[in-house]
Amino acid sequence: MKKVWIVTAMVVILQLGSIYTMAFNKLAVRKYGVPVKVSVEPIDPRSLFRGDYVILRYPFSSLRCDEIGLKKHEMHELKNVYVILKKKGDLWEYDRASVSKPPIAQNEVFLKGVVVSDMWDFSGNGSVSVKYGIESYFVPEGEGKELEKHREKRNLSAEIYVNSRGTALLTGLFAKGERVSFEK
Repeated sequence: MKKVWIVTAMVVILQLGSIYTMAFNKLAVRKYGVPVKVSVEPIDPRSLFRGDYVILRYPFSSLRCDEIGLKKHEMHELKNVYVILKKKGDLWEYDRASVSKPPIAQNEVFLKGVVVSDMWDFSGNGSVSVKYGIESYFVPEGEGKELEKHREKRNLSAEIYVNSRGTALLTGLFAKGERVSFEK
């Protein structure tokens, strides 16, 4: 009987520890990360379980392989890409990409992305699709349509925090430079 209690306690502690670790990692990015504002191109789908959400695509979500310095035969080994963003005015814009953790200047940050697919044409030119973990933003039901209007006018941007390891956390959206708020 005593063993059952010990095993149960260990399982509960492990579960609580994993939940704490997930929450702490996100909070640490927010607390110690650099706030960065980037332009986005959203789509408005709907999830039956979670309601409306906006899928965000960034100018650096698809990268040409020649920008990274890769050949087709090297793609099967590639798992991560580092994208360097440079501050230009109010926004941070794509500057360059690397297959290894890059050195950065004072007015730069890098995002660590995961390569999810690659495509090649007949002439040997290719591109990779990259995910950064900041591709969806949940909104109240029915509010996604309003963001679609801003998307069509190309005046939507996202605020993300980036830590020193390149981990990003999406914290907000901006339309015409104003934070999008869904409070009534």
